[in-house]
Amino acid sequence: MISVVKASTKPDSLLETIWFFVMRTRKKIVILIGLTISLLAGCGSNSAHTYVFDGATMGTYYSVKVVSAESLNATQVSALDVGIASELDRINSLMSSYDDESELSRFNSSPVGLPFSLSAPTFDVLTESLALFESTGGAFDISVSSLVELWGFGVSSAPETTPNKAAITTAKAKVGLDRLVLKAPDLIAVKRGSLELNVSAIAKGYAVDQVARYLNTKTLVGYLVEVGGEISAAGTKASGKVWRVGIEVPARESRTAYATLALNERAIATSGDYRNFLDLDGRRYSHTIDPRTGYPVEHHLASVSVVADRCSTADALATALMVMGENEGYEYAQNNSLDALFIVRDGDEFRNKATGSLRSLVNR
Repeated sequence: MISVVKASTKPDSLLETIWFFVMRTRKKIVILIGLTISLLAGCGSNSAHTYVFDGATMGTYYSVKVVSAESLNATQVSALDVGIASELDRINSLMSSYDDESELSRFNSSPVGLPFSLSAPTFDVLTESLALFESTGGAFDISVSSLVELWGFGVSSAPETTPNKAAITTAKAKVGLDRLVLKAPDLIAVKRGSLELNVSAIAKGYAVDQVARYLNTKTLVGYLVEVGGEISAAGTKASGKVWRVGIEVPARESRTAYATLALNERAIATSGDYRNFLDLDGRRYSHTIDPRTGYPVEHHLASVSVVADRCSTADALATALMVMGENEGYEYAQNNSLDALFIVRDGDEFRNKATGSLRSLVNR
């Protein structure tokens, strides 16, 4: 077996226990997997081969496991490596908020009212974002940049004191995705007012979808794609078993699995309040900003995981449900037939509730 590992990596949110162990000890893991597959192939019971590709992208890390029925030569492995990286680079170059030359940055800088031609990927992401903005009553809003920066969770340095009401009102006046007009099939976007978009809450999931789409053009036994904790899987592992992924215990001091579930031709994303936060004036603020109020969320929902057919959808909905909180989010998930797991902080303990297929994980 040939394994390709591009760099030592550090995971972000979902599957941190599983992927953290694999990535930090990747040389041992790769060697052991290679020995296992070679022995099985020699016995004639299993001839599948696993290839691992990982590296940095979109301000985070990615890891892709590919399972092939046949052994791939160096040229084939290199082609997969380049193909995966190219998909990620393409999305990053279009949608990065940190690159002034990205398509999204140029749209943000364009004059109000001027039609702007977009690429198909960016148009797709904005279309889904606008649909979810409307469906969630503004809980999912990719125009929240001014508030994110004000509270110190963006490029700007963290404030020394809690933003005052006047500053929040000023920043909130710049928020509202209803100012975005999209015109299909011409792939045109128009701003009806001041608008700055940041698609970080959906772009990683979309990148996962694009890598999965690329891998679907290949003859493979299965694959698992992860970008910054957002995951999509299809087919099986080399053992013939379906991929299993973990949902982390939402505790700052722990990285253990709260629950695991099988994932095949579906995607999962998790949003939580336990890794990224800010302490100001003796108070702790979540990095999740409610675009409807201008303030970080204040509820007991510690994390929410969403399983969907598209990773972009799971990614965006996990954020939206985290904004909504335990009760509003749960009601939305039920009304929209979502597969979602809510883990709620109850003092020093956690309780959970779920909708759809994830109900089987409740009370584990």
